[in-house]
Amino acid sequence: MENKDILNKLKGHEYDFLRKNKRLGNNIILLVLGGSRAYGTDDENSDIDIRGIALDCKEDLHGRVFVSENNPYEIFENSETDTVIYTLSKFIELAA
Repeated sequence: MENKDILNKLKGHEYDFLRKNKRLGNNIILLVLGGSRAYGTDDENSDIDIRGIALDCKEDLHGRVFVSENNPYEIFENSETDTVIYTLSKFIELAA
């Protein structure tokens, strides 16, 4: 699969969440390939693993929004497409 094919796939309905989720959309600052495609060990049956970073939403920075009792919103995961996007604040924490 070539880069243009991957970009076209990301424009498809399977990845609509990248555009429609209020915490993603225009807040995404980086999307990269992960897994076998990133390592150059992919073949014609390899899936597309997407990793990324999104800016924290203003409302999340003011008092941290919790998506469950003990977990602030820091990571968006879509298991169907193997997509993981970290908030910028979480990425900085992990990188430090």
